[in-house]
Amino acid sequence: MKIRAHALLFDNDGTLVSSLASVDRCWTRWAAEYGVTEAFGRIELHGRPAVEIVADLLPAARVPEALARIEALEVEDVPNDGVHLLPGTRAFLDALPADRWAVVTSATRRLAEARLDAVGILPKTMVTADDITRGKPDPEPYLLAARELGVDPADCVVFED
Repeated sequence: MKIRAHALLFDNDGTLVSSLASVDRCWTRWAAEYGVTEAFGRIELHGRPAVEIVADLLPAARVPEALARIEALEVEDVPNDGVHLLPGTRAFLDALPADRWAVVTSATRRLAEARLDAVGILPKTMVTADDITRGKPDPEPYLLAARELGVDPADCVVFED
């Protein structure tokens, strides 16, 4: 089967890299620090911006500080075996023109850059939680990436885990 596209839009965690062990370590520690361990066990983490997760668990007044804390924990964990490049990723991305693919992630820019830098991926275009008002599964992040690449969204293929 051939798929024709003018641009490729990649989720990061679970698609290009795996950070599952880091996410588990950091969020478990965070939940204990904020006393929300029980409620935390019922919250969906994967694929959602941290601000949404934190807002589900804490009063609004605590969200900014708690959000900064989880971001710090996750960024600090990257050098501690916090991220791994998934098989085939490097060869695939190296075969693509740099101006025809983007990373579209629910992570903050700081965290996404730390994880991607750790595995040597430097995308020319990246859309993060910092760039949008509505996170995935809302199409806003993908529409923004297509616009930044100068491509009609109908001419893009999205890679998600």
